[in-house]
Amino acid sequence: MRGSKGRWRAQASGRRFATGVAVAALLLFSGACGEGDKGGRSGGAHTTPLAPKAADPARPLAYVRSGVVVVRDGAAGADRTLFRPERGEARTVAWAADSSALFASVGLEVWRVPLDGSAAARVAEIHDEANDRIGVLAASAAGATLVAETVGPEGVGMYDNARYFEVDVATGRATELSARSFETLSGRLRRFTSRESEPLVSPSGRWALRVAPFGSDVGASTEQLTVSANPAGEPRTLATAASLPPDPSGAQYTGIFNDARWAPDRDTVLFVAQNVCGDFCYGPLFAVEADGSNLRRIGASLDVVPDEWNGPQLAFEDFPSDRRAVVVVDVATGERFEVGEGRSPAWKPGAGK
Repeated sequence: MRGSKGRWRAQASGRRFATGVAVAALLLFSGACGEGDKGGRSGGAHTTPLAPKAADPARPLAYVRSGVVVVRDGAAGADRTLFRPERGEARTVAWAADSSALFASVGLEVWRVPLDGSAAARVAEIHDEANDRIGVLAASAAGATLVAETVGPEGVGMYDNARYFEVDVATGRATELSARSFETLSGRLRRFTSRESEPLVSPSGRWALRVAPFGSDVGASTEQLTVSANPAGEPRTLATAASLPPDPSGAQYTGIFNDARWAPDRDTVLFVAQNVCGDFCYGPLFAVEADGSNLRRIGASLDVVPDEWNGPQLAFEDFPSDRRAVVVVDVATGERFEVGEGRSPAWKPGAGK
């Protein structure tokens, strides 16, 4: 059984929600416009002209390949080895807030890895008798510290005793957090599922996205991905399990959407359609335009919509043919580039993010 950065744990461990994000988006959708507003409207909603960012073709992408930290300039560049641990293997990477270095996890240790090729230095070690490695490492939203999730060996039970920490890289101190505090400090968008009552509003403000639960009036035993022209508008179905193309693996869709999200600068919906659920639940990643056009499969097996953006380019861990690979997909064109076997891709912070 496999596990990875961000991989969804078994149903019993609980889902992560997007209520705060959705409510904030709803306020933007419904409350940003007064009578004097001169912006465009769709169904009475405030709209914003879209200005999609272009990808930076030379933007560095860091990832872990065979336990070694590497970085390449752009998705198609050549790899440069930055850190090969003397003992153990690197597992995850995160950029320093000022982009001057990378941080890498080796077991329960955190190492600072300079970009100029000089020696890496251990800056912290998390003491956790229940786990043996850091599964997720990320810069905090404020940028002053790191946040980490510790887990057990890969396989069944990997996340049974997961714990969460804030790591001060200046002092080496690791402070344990609750799961909620970890989510808040990481600044990452939470999973958006059928349990949410409020919609996610598109970047233009024209569309409201929902995942309607089982039992909705669609004549099929499946959740629905829907959009409407405003939060109170009539929903139109974008996708159900029955409307998706068969998965090349032969796995049947369960009817559950693990996660759904708008692309950052365009009215494009990305979603994960679950087709396997055991110790982990995952499925292919799809993209579709808000008007229902151009449905395309852009990832083979993920648990959530990834969030490593370089303009329209999305980097993520994928599992084509059940092997772990780092891929970059241009969501605008559908072009997919396989970087190579690896994990934990992270673009250098910059304007394309």
